[in-house]
Amino acid sequence: MTVSRILTVALVVLLLASGMWWVKANGFLNDTAPVITDEAAGWPSGSGQRHIFLDIAAVDDALIAVGESGQIWRSSDAGESWQSVDSGVSGLLTAVSAASGKELWAVGHRGTVLFSDDAGLNWQQRPPGGLESPDFVALDVAFGSEGHGYIVGADGFLIVTSDGGETWSRQTLPNRYRPSDLNAVAVTPAGRALVVSSEGNVYRQGDDGDDWEALGQVSYRSLNGILILSGGDKWLVYGEGGQIYESADAGANWQQVKSVSKAPYFAGRVLTDGSVVLGGGSGVVVKRTPSGEQFHLDSAQAHGTILAVHERADGNLVVAGEQGLGWSDGMDYRFEGDEYGATGRKRVQQRLDGWLTRQLLAWNNERRSYYSDNEPRIKQWVRATLAPAEHREASHGVFTTGVYQDIRTEIKSLEEGEAGLQVYSLWSPGVYIQKMQSGAGRTLRFPVDMTDDEYDDAERMALVRRVKQAGLDGGLVGPGLATTSFFVTQPQSGEGESGNALPQLATGLFAQPGEERSFSVQGLWSQRLEQVVDATPEEGSADTPASEANEFHGREDFLYTVTRGEQAYGCEEQEVAARTPELEQKLTTLDGVVKTLTVAEQAKGSRAMAKNAHWKWFTADAPSGYQRSEYGEWADYSCVKTLAIVYGAPGSSNIAVALQAEVDEWLSGSGLAWGPGDLEVHAYRLTTAPSVAD
Repeated sequence: MTVSRILTVALVVLLLASGMWWVKANGFLNDTAPVITDEAAGWPSGSGQRHIFLDIAAVDDALIAVGESGQIWRSSDAGESWQSVDSGVSGLLTAVSAASGKELWAVGHRGTVLFSDDAGLNWQQRPPGGLESPDFVALDVAFGSEGHGYIVGADGFLIVTSDGGETWSRQTLPNRYRPSDLNAVAVTPAGRALVVSSEGNVYRQGDDGDDWEALGQVSYRSLNGILILSGGDKWLVYGEGGQIYESADAGANWQQVKSVSKAPYFAGRVLTDGSVVLGGGSGVVVKRTPSGEQFHLDSAQAHGTILAVHERADGNLVVAGEQGLGWSDGMDYRFEGDEYGATGRKRVQQRLDGWLTRQLLAWNNERRSYYSDNEPRIKQWVRATLAPAEHREASHGVFTTGVYQDIRTEIKSLEEGEAGLQVYSLWSPGVYIQKMQSGAGRTLRFPVDMTDDEYDDAERMALVRRVKQAGLDGGLVGPGLATTSFFVTQPQSGEGESGNALPQLATGLFAQPGEERSFSVQGLWSQRLEQVVDATPEEGSADTPASEANEFHGREDFLYTVTRGEQAYGCEEQEVAARTPELEQKLTTLDGVVKTLTVAEQAKGSRAMAKNAHWKWFTADAPSGYQRSEYGEWADYSCVKTLAIVYGAPGSSNIAVALQAEVDEWLSGSGLAWGPGDLEVHAYRLTTAPSVAD
């Protein structure tokens, strides 16, 4: 180490001990503390970018989209903007279909059948009567002419109507073995229905409307959709593993169609010019021209799975899927709210994988015997945000050539230094892209950073795509790719409190005298998370933020966990995961709460994995296939441990007592084996300061 660097280190340590007032005063730090909620960051409350959407239908110059948690959204400007419509249900809606005039039908899990006669402005439940299993899972719905309609679903479920939905009757498909899931239904111009199954079978309705003919097992893998091409006797089916098959003779013979992708296809559309477009996993969009023989990648690709496609009058596409609701301008896809970062499920995944979530879940899974019952647990770390230096031309933000390599090198040197710093960043092993893939038996994970010494434009574009596929934009990577953030801790001391990592961190990040850096420090904050042991406020102090005497001064936010108590008996994992969305809804409406994250969000992916990685099973009340492993850090060795993480409103007081009352009230009517008192609300104080003062 040079003499100048030794002097600089000594100066930095001296400044840190003084609260870093000089560093702040000279403009090296952004004094605005990072926020912990989307709303505080400027995201519109209640917007649709936190949900997946599975289908789109057009009726009376309006578009209707359905999806997660009973969401129905309506657009009257071809998908440029969307407005939420009350569906009256909370389960997963899997499909929507236009019937006649302004009539629409939507279906989903829990036996949900909805009807609208005013182009989707208002909805009413229309449960089919006379069924032995009213809680069926409906996966698709389609209507033809003269009131003929079809609803298909799990385990061979098929009901039909010939009077516009006034009455429905159950029909059975010819199955050689056990009934498979019926994933999609379509109606030909001649009025005959076609159905595809999870076992690769295609079925055709008979001439009399009652009998069905099995056209054979076209594929050994799941088929997810079917399109009626020109003339009505030419059909195309698609599904798992990038499989595409086509028949030119009404299903008598099938030929496999070449495609450039092995991603599963979930959505398809025949465009007005005769082209066919398919959308699928990882945001893949492929297109075949009217005279083409195979599919090619479209010029525009999304970053999350595409589950529905609709063509606008200008020829561009409106899409729905993992990223929520979006549209293409022919060159790229934009999604509702993406100016703030990741959208749809990727925004939720960002929260699930986030730094704070990891810390809270790790604490909840620790055995309390390591700590005194009356002594709070404390964690302390430093959060840093870097941006390109002002003197650098950085058209690609922190991914600009030169800037990216320098930031990456500096952060890796912090990890490899003698101080034993632990760094959580874009380059950490625990930061990855997650993909559901049928046949793998689990969610596949891929590293985000796969760069080597060769960092050219091609690798930069690939890296930016991986960052967005991982849902890191708006999180570890700032909106517009303008910044990158990371967290640094030191191994805990004997008192259970992390050491002060800031001296070495600042030494590495701030430019040395005479040195010109390609990046600058946008913000440097110390954060301290501590459990509030006595969560009950003193009488008359409910409106006063806790811990005024806290030696670690800064802005205070409160977070809470809803945790299984030590005396809670029994564990109904399936039912617990299925019911926590109700708890989420109850707690989020409480004053002082802006967001609730539950174990249900963790379970959804595993539930879909058990069903060929099909997104129409992306719900916590779907059948469980992986027992406790599907809950990850939300469970301990015996059961679900943490049911929910609750984010308090910025500047709000400790509301743990009110939350506990809401949890006990919910338990009383939940039907679970647990009762009031079996779930405990733990309060945590997060203090954020622009420096660390030892």
